[in-house]
Amino acid sequence: MIRTTFHTDTFARFGGALPFLVIVLSAGDVCAQQKSTSTGSEVLDEFARRAAFSTRQLPHIIEAASAAAQRSLANPDALITATYGKQASFAEEMMNRSGGLANCLDEWARRKQATASDIFLFSVRAWETDGIKNISEIENAIKRGWLVVLFASRAGMPPEAEKLKIDYLIDNGAVSGSEEEGAVNCAANALNGWLWVCEFAAAMTRGGKHPGILQSILEEGHKDHNAQIQVLNQRNRQFDCEKTIEAGALASVYLKRVDKLLSDLQSDKTQQQLDRAASLIVAQLEKGGRVCATHATHLLTQEMGRNTPFPVHEFNVIWRAKTAFPENVKRDDLVLYFSFYGMNTPYEDYATPLRQTGAKFITCHLKDVNKSNNAPDAAAHIDASWSLPDSEVPVPFAPGQMAPVSGLNQCLVYRLLLEKAAARFKSLQKRP
Repeated sequence: MIRTTFHTDTFARFGGALPFLVIVLSAGDVCAQQKSTSTGSEVLDEFARRAAFSTRQLPHIIEAASAAAQRSLANPDALITATYGKQASFAEEMMNRSGGLANCLDEWARRKQATASDIFLFSVRAWETDGIKNISEIENAIKRGWLVVLFASRAGMPPEAEKLKIDYLIDNGAVSGSEEEGAVNCAANALNGWLWVCEFAAAMTRGGKHPGILQSILEEGHKDHNAQIQVLNQRNRQFDCEKTIEAGALASVYLKRVDKLLSDLQSDKTQQQLDRAASLIVAQLEKGGRVCATHATHLLTQEMGRNTPFPVHEFNVIWRAKTAFPENVKRDDLVLYFSFYGMNTPYEDYATPLRQTGAKFITCHLKDVNKSNNAPDAAAHIDASWSLPDSEVPVPFAPGQMAPVSGLNQCLVYRLLLEKAAARFKSLQKRP
């Protein structure tokens, strides 16, 4: 077999052909592009610091991903497990996700297929609140002989965790490991998770294979593509790959895309939309009204009610929109609704039951070309800063791209919105 080396930054696809050879962006180059000046937002400044921190530890992320790839290549039956119940946000972002690994799934779903060579991905949002009670999950994985990759902060790690033989800790760069940093930790763990996924796929190609990568349900051809790799006993399927990807190449592209996301969030257009939405929240708080929040996304799962500067009523609508909206929303409420491509998904109608509540609502999503799936009646709207097919890193195998930034986008927009509203409300309260 003749094998070529794949250097990736950006490329155009010509009928599936890949006629390119471009220079890989080095980790140092990416780091230099991270914004060093203050944006005026603690959320953006802190996440930019975390992205720079991730860039500096990229060699360690590559090492962790390469070790997992070598294990998978040597043991093709090996599973990648990310337990759901105790890390819902991170698991939602890593499992059944466009541009993600088909082989990454919750333990309970494939318990009978588990092997001693499995790879265990686990995150700790904040040691103070989520750490101690979840150490048993890590202990269990170690006892089973699994390769453990932990996404958490080194800071604040309790002695019970430090004494465990964790194979790889991917540090999220938190200063203390406390709940106070939990909101940014959530996004930083997800960022590191995608860097790991990118480098796992790249390392697989250096062994002549590539893993199954899921395609967005919004992209043409997704049913045929995903059918090959979503069957429960075929999710760990490995495919031949003639092109090898250098270590760091895919992660560098992803980091560059994250840098652009941070720039987009600082744009006048996005800031004006955030200001408009924040003013509505402040008006709601001033009159003593209730702010509700829900979503049809991944990374925001169980996040919208945590680390909020004012009370936010979070509730779940996924797979239960018809009952969840009337059960949780009153006419006088203000609803923050985050989604992907328009208001609804191909699987569920969220817009109708939301409108039927009679409440005002603020939306954040990518606008659908089908205008009927958008919400011109929203009190305010914030545009997403990503684009279809919801995967950002080009790869020389199907479906042609992997690793989305949409989850990071949604998470950061939500925190920016709360930040702006809280600052304005606090300022109004100080008026004589």
